[in-house]
Amino acid sequence: KPKPVGGDSFDVQVLSPDGTETPATVTDIGNGEYQVDFTPTKEGPVNVNVAVSGIPLAESPVCVDITPDGIEVDPEIKYPLETDKYKLRVGGRGLKSGQVGKPGTVHVKIFDKKTKKPASVKPEDVTLSVEGPVSPVPVKVLPSKKCPNVFALRYSPEEPGEYKIAVEVEGEKTKDKTVPW
Repeated sequence: KPKPVGGDSFDVQVLSPDGTETPATVTDIGNGEYQVDFTPTKEGPVNVNVAVSGIPLAESPVCVDITPDGIEVDPEIKYPLETDKYKLRVGGRGLKSGQVGKPGTVHVKIFDKKTKKPASVKPEDVTLSVEGPVSPVPVKVLPSKKCPNVFALRYSPEEPGEYKIAVEVEGEKTKDKTVPW
């Protein structure tokens, strides 16, 4: 289960493909969340390795791409979904399976169905519908700072079982996908 308080020992290592390490600092927010800060020295892909008390996180390393516009997470976003108004590309571990106590993330890119261009959608108009043995399951919506059509939707069921998830954009749901937890 997620912890409501901080205090854990975190180790973070930021590595470029050539093995160069960039110093990183971890800030305990005090509510069970932590912030990692680092200043990239080169553009391109980097791996962020994270361990808690010496044990690597299941989602570690996190692959990010350093661009002139900032840092973007580089998940595989290939699975197509749609609503009446939008075409979506989704991906991430939260679509495949999950482990109770560890959040699953679904990455979403939203495009206008008619123009096929990135859609400018407000974060409050995007969510993940999660139905399963225990509902409702809270969802945290994390919008990209650089792209108005890219979101990370994080959820964490508290009981094992099968959960039906669907992305919702402006109240319209995509088709369900069943994810075992």
